[in-house]
Amino acid sequence: MKLSIIIVNYNASHFINQTIKSVLNSKINCNYQIIVVDNNSYDNSIELVRKEFPDLNIIENTKNLGFSKGVNIGVQNSIGSNILILNPDTIVEENAIQNMCNTLDSNSEISVVGAKIIDPDGKFQLSSRRAYPTFLTSLFQISGLSYIFPKSKLFGRYNYTYISENSTHSVDSVSGACMMFDRKHFEKLGGFDEDYFLFFEETDFCVRTKEIGKKVIYDSSASTIHYRGESMKNAPFNVNNIFLKSLMTFYRKRGNKNILSSILIRPFIHLAFILKQSSFFIKNNIRSIYQSFFDSLSILVAYSISLPLWYNTYYDSNIDFIVYLKHLPLLINYIISWFFISSAFRIYRTGITVNREIYLVNVMVLLMASTTTYFISSFAYSRVILGLVFVISFLLSMMWRYAISFFTNYKVVKSDRLDNIFFQKVVFIGSSKKIKETIEKVLFSNRIYKKIVGYFDFKEQEMNIKYLGNFDAISDVIYEKNIDELIVDEDDINKLKLFSILSNLAGKSISLKIIPKDSNILIGKGSVEFVEDLSLIEMDLPYFDRKNKIIKRLFDIFFSSVFICLTFPVHLIYIFSRFKTVSVHTIKNKKINIKEYNSSFQTIRKLSYLWYILRGDISFVGSKIISSEEYDDQVILRPGIMGIYKLNNNVFEENKKYDFYYLENYSIFLDIEIIFKSLLLK
Repeated sequence: MKLSIIIVNYNASHFINQTIKSVLNSKINCNYQIIVVDNNSYDNSIELVRKEFPDLNIIENTKNLGFSKGVNIGVQNSIGSNILILNPDTIVEENAIQNMCNTLDSNSEISVVGAKIIDPDGKFQLSSRRAYPTFLTSLFQISGLSYIFPKSKLFGRYNYTYISENSTHSVDSVSGACMMFDRKHFEKLGGFDEDYFLFFEETDFCVRTKEIGKKVIYDSSASTIHYRGESMKNAPFNVNNIFLKSLMTFYRKRGNKNILSSILIRPFIHLAFILKQSSFFIKNNIRSIYQSFFDSLSILVAYSISLPLWYNTYYDSNIDFIVYLKHLPLLINYIISWFFISSAFRIYRTGITVNREIYLVNVMVLLMASTTTYFISSFAYSRVILGLVFVISFLLSMMWRYAISFFTNYKVVKSDRLDNIFFQKVVFIGSSKKIKETIEKVLFSNRIYKKIVGYFDFKEQEMNIKYLGNFDAISDVIYEKNIDELIVDEDDINKLKLFSILSNLAGKSISLKIIPKDSNILIGKGSVEFVEDLSLIEMDLPYFDRKNKIIKRLFDIFFSSVFICLTFPVHLIYIFSRFKTVSVHTIKNKKINIKEYNSSFQTIRKLSYLWYILRGDISFVGSKIISSEEYDDQVILRPGIMGIYKLNNNVFEENKKYDFYYLENYSIFLDIEIIFKSLLLK
């Protein structure tokens, strides 16, 4: 076969069928095949393709492997001597593909051909052709000189704007939206570099092509419309971050071509990446920043009122700026105490609701600040001033929250920006009847301070809120959109493999709310929140808390190291003997191979497990160690050589209940208790 057309798809349901139709309507004078490689799309795009093109060759990846790997998989499953890479949001002109074939076959020195890419409005896309980004080329591009003097060969080199877009010519790089090369050349270069998840993979490929003396040609006769970035609009990952990472990868791998470029440009790229990350952090934490600002302002106002109030009342004297400076440590102490306690109670993740946590935080801050004042002499100022600061800041922290609530309840101020700052961002898991009812109540109530971002499910359903993707995307979306709360129907917990999802969210500051069945609120530990006439149960799963995971890991590292040292002579005897390999399933559907020592004594045989505990593959305390024969795709705890399952019978279904109990009640003291009880049983 002469030609294989590879389309790597990711959530391009609105465009991919048009792309395929444009290929089928093209005038191609050779045998060709179309292969669609889908990177685990969740927008029903593959169902739409199958419905309209039932005979098309479709490869479905189980996760998003990135563009480079998608291309490599497509080429490996193709048979054409020439390969065309086509984006799923393009429309090729009827002669474009044949013209590219003719150009590629016209000269043995030509190994890559790129199309003339245009916008839907007919505007030429400058990215159709690019020069290698040397220091001067990049400087002229960044400074804008290339736009001011596009016809200058010196300033307009990056996009070859000094050459007519209607002229076919040799370039350093072409667009990957519509790009053709011969199979032998592709195999000689080892395919696309999979270190690039997205962006710069085609540039890297073209640079490597030029390095071995082959030509890269921009073909002006191959017009292709490209709806830029359509599949990236709803991507569950930060596209800008990936762009910058790919750019740094490119300069790390190809920057040695020009030493000056490598030395001078890399710092700018790193600086741009740091600035981008910083701006994303600020955007992602804007609610905490605004709310902490109002609380800090409340404390500052309370401090400004308390000092003159006390001095005027008790000393009958006015105060000056020096007195404020003298008492400044008290203010700093109070603000630090506030941030420490508020972080521990996570009050900025719960919106603007005035609840018992706000009252408790104020009281705890007073106690902490009082304790500090008592033990540190430099903070030892009047307890009355501290008490006044507490009373006034307490009232002010309530007042601004009530004020915002009033404005939003009575539509005095209606603003999405206000909602983003002061309301909880929530997503729903699943699409059951109870989920839909809860969504309606949240959307149309004035007393619920939640902003619905969307929902997750296996596939897109008929819902009046935004579909965010399947469960593989949940971790990235929560990070990208700064989600505060997940809401799930109790009936869906097992069906949606909720605990497996939660294991992927370990360390993220997010709460899980459950819509109970038949008003049952006996679900784990946690508080009850009422949404109109519906109760939501907040599940407290301390096992997934970042602090607890760190403590548990340190516990494993310390004691596994101690026991390895104590039993080291035994390890020396058996480490060079034959091993028995046991295949064990762990969290996230991963499998590890554990080697047991060759001994008739079970204790000695399993001494090798200490090494795997030290490495983090298993733990002292965890779920039952499940072999391949007992495989279960819902392993939610890291396997442990001891666990609650050891203290009871080994009925498999019962073991799952023990794991759930462990999740809800975890502490390092529970681990110690389980270890002692397990040892006593032996």
